[in-house]
Amino acid sequence: GPVTVETVNVWREMDAATKAVTRQLSSSTDDDEHRRTSTAVCEHCYRSFENIEKAEIHELTCDRNPDSSAVVNPYHLSSVYRDIRPPPPMLVGSTGTCDKR
Repeated sequence: GPVTVETVNVWREMDAATKAVTRQLSSSTDDDEHRRTSTAVCEHCYRSFENIEKAEIHELTCDRNPDSSAVVNPYHLSSVYRDIRPPPPMLVGSTGTCDKR
């Protein structure tokens, strides 16, 4: 049946110390630039690395990279899920549905 979702957001006023820290963090652009370039992520498994070089080395042997040279373990659970394909989508009014009129 239908579901109703109600979201309540409560906004409280911050104290003076928290406001000062928030202003300091928002005005610091150097920290944001360092934060963006300090980590790298594998494009296939989304694992984080310290820098882009380590991420690129990992991507060469990542199990989820279709172009990798990694040897896949056939007994690992990811291999089982790789072989299982989802069923085709059900179409409304198709012969396999329980629509009796």
